[in-house]
Amino acid sequence: MPEPANQHAICRGAVLLPLIPLGVALLLSLGQSDLLGFTLINTWARRLPDALWTALSSIGNGWVCLAIAIPLLQVAPRLFVAALYSGLFAGITSQVLKHAIEKSRPAALLDPANLHIIGDPLFNHAIPSGHTLTAFTLASGLYFAITIKRRHYYRWFFLLAGLTGLARIAVGAHWPQDVAAGMAAGLFCGLGGAALTRWLHSDRPWVSRYRCPLALSAGFACVLMLAWEPLDFPIDGPFQRAGAFALALVLLYHAIQSPSRQRDSDMPKVDVPQMNTPDTAAFG
Repeated sequence: MPEPANQHAICRGAVLLPLIPLGVALLLSLGQSDLLGFTLINTWARRLPDALWTALSSIGNGWVCLAIAIPLLQVAPRLFVAALYSGLFAGITSQVLKHAIEKSRPAALLDPANLHIIGDPLFNHAIPSGHTLTAFTLASGLYFAITIKRRHYYRWFFLLAGLTGLARIAVGAHWPQDVAAGMAAGLFCGLGGAALTRWLHSDRPWVSRYRCPLALSAGFACVLMLAWEPLDFPIDGPFQRAGAFALALVLLYHAIQSPSRQRDSDMPKVDVPQMNTPDTAAFG
């Protein structure tokens, strides 16, 4: 039976979500709160392995997010389209804000002896944290593109994105205010991407017709980047290569399955009442 038209609706209260981290970012601009928060988190983070923080930080890298989204093009096209639209918003927002707001990073202002920096030190374009923005964009874009009745199963998206923001302080790349601003901007971009997906409908012909070539071409580029190009930290080499191998297997599987799916789609369709499975009900 047909699904409700509002199954992917975004409640009005969700629009207010970005205001919470935005308010935190404004509060951190008062007094020495930003410096104190950075010092506490950066010092505490030294107790845990650097590889943990670099792996969490890399989740916010654009190539890693694209690698996560590509398999969705085959199994849940609506989610891929939401990730695509959200990512476009995120790229524009990040560049505009970073160049509009001049703020130095911790490495430019603090004594290196008092810092725990992993990787090459960064000095400029502090706010917002681009990795945090990207992680929250993907999390919120996917979350709000899922059907309402199943969203509560995927709240962990935001936990993972939050750990990415925490990791950006742990590696010495950003102030807490930068991370809070990245959270706010990311939530805004993700909501915008999910709303645009619902408005334009993800089941447009180009999604079904070109999703296999799109997945293979974009996936091939991601495999090359993850396998051979150091993205953020040299220590993440094994993590990147493992991700490249996993993505290559997924692409190979879908390349093999696509011809049979195409033959099935070319067969005459018969109108038979169907029940929604959990997967189709979730992703629409």
